Amino acid sequence: MVRDLDRTSAGKIYTKYGWNLATDRPEWQPETIVQRIQWLNEESRYVSFFKQQELPGYGLLSTNPENGEIFLEYYSAINKTPYERICISDLIQ
Repeated sequence: MVRDLDRTSAGKIYTKYGWNLATDRPEWQPETIVQRIQWLNEESRYVSFFKQQELPGYGLLSTNPENGEIFLEYYSAINKTPYERICISDLIQ
């Protein structure tokens, strides 16, 4: 049974990429937490946009070759209306 088919909002949303991702779940492989914190901190300087959320669903990438736009549309569960639409083109300019 899938319980989240009608869910339309995220439980947790992370918008900061860094050490906090390792410490949020300290029970997951605690023997590697120091190394993961170091790697996340090193990688974070290269991340200009980050979003992670606990919401089941799927994403679709669409392109518009006429104006060079790329969009990511994320659909929660089985909804037909996007939960979120992100213009990836704006992020890479």
